[in-house]
Amino acid sequence: MPVLHGFKGSPPCRAALLAGKAVGVDLELRVVNIMAGENRTPEYLEMNPRHTIPVLDDDGFYLSESRAIMCYLVDKYGADDDQLLPKDPQQRAGVLEKLMFDQDLWARVLGHYTFAWIFLGGEKDESKLQAVHDAFGFLDKYLESSDWVAGDNMTLADLALAVTVNQTETAFGYSLEPYPNITRWLETCKSDIPGFEDIEMDGLAVFRELTGK
Repeated sequence: MPVLHGFKGSPPCRAALLAGKAVGVDLELRVVNIMAGENRTPEYLEMNPRHTIPVLDDDGFYLSESRAIMCYLVDKYGADDDQLLPKDPQQRAGVLEKLMFDQDLWARVLGHYTFAWIFLGGEKDESKLQAVHDAFGFLDKYLESSDWVAGDNMTLADLALAVTVNQTETAFGYSLEPYPNITRWLETCKSDIPGFEDIEMDGLAVFRELTGK
């Protein structure tokens, strides 16, 4: 059984867990207490020198970066699946484009806006708020003529972005009212993504308890 090192309070970990659920592969979640430095032990650094979470251990094959893990799970364990990560080059590129958009939204746009507020006890950096508005405007535009972010079917991009958007609205207090297409899409994600309630909503509760947000 593949092992995912991380914890459910981490949005990237939740995205990887959702991908495993969607593909139908059981992932053993091995909890890493980053507050206690468990991601900096020699054993962990052997798997991932950058000490980030999550890390996938698939019989000695180590992979970090949640979106890479998601793609790997589909390629290895979802051989018959042609929707989550299509084999057609153009359709696949569209999914990868939106996954990279999600990476930028989470790590740069939202990271700059919320880091001090979440981790340092400071305030949100309101000077970075316009970048959040811009990114959500782009996402709303992507969803203008489609039910899903990368085409007519649910893909890995929807799983990753649903975690990011749900986190932003629920834990960061960002209103989705100006974005009707995102609002409609997120409700569909909540009902249609396998395991959303157990993985995403429960994990979000863990994040909020840990951070007080």
